[in-house]
Amino acid sequence: MDRSNPIDETSAAAADTSVVQGGAIDVVVQGYDDVYAAISKSATFSLIWQRQVLGDDYPMDFAHISFLTLIELQEMRQRLALRQGAALVDLACGAGGPGLWIAKVMDATLVGVDPSAIGLTHARTRADSVGMANKAWFTQGTFAMTGLADAAADGAISVDAFQYAPDKRAGLKEAARILRLGGRLVFTFRSWWVDSTGRRNTSTVRSCDGNTQTAPVGSGGSSTDAFTWSAAGGAA
Repeated sequence: MDRSNPIDETSAAAADTSVVQGGAIDVVVQGYDDVYAAISKSATFSLIWQRQVLGDDYPMDFAHISFLTLIELQEMRQRLALRQGAALVDLACGAGGPGLWIAKVMDATLVGVDPSAIGLTHARTRADSVGMANKAWFTQGTFAMTGLADAAADGAISVDAFQYAPDKRAGLKEAARILRLGGRLVFTFRSWWVDSTGRRNTSTVRSCDGNTQTAPVGSGGSSTDAFTWSAAGGAA
């Protein structure tokens, strides 16, 4: 595999085929394609999302349509514990914002994986605009089939998306496969419930065994979990 392009083209082609074969995943992909196509044309949406969700301190060159704040993004970077020049994978990367921010700050390389072709197009454009065109690659795939080679990454992230994975066990197995020994998967997710006062809250949901560090940080409500993969391929 060419180090200048960490994507395993043979595996990526198989992943591309699986993503577009139809069924429920096709509905999800079409929905996100429509969203990414629409929001890129709406300055109003971007302004509202910044003020009401991301916060004024969030770097808008790396904006996204999830609920992650800058404090939570910084927490993700710290939990990854990446060395300078490491290889990072962003699972369900969408338009690439958070992964590109971490990779740029850490002087890392990035591979973003997402089923939305339009989201990936926006991610490539963004990588170019933030000076990461030669250090970031994006490929179509899913949590369960990334199209990446074994032990391709020193760390992996996912922002407010893992709860949508149809088979979470398969997704975690795939993360373990692509991570090098000692690499971490750090992800955020949101789960809403309403308490007796009618106020919405978030709850943390775990989907694999092992000792998990959990720390809801900031005011945005996302929860940040980190798993360190053992030699046996499980969460440690």
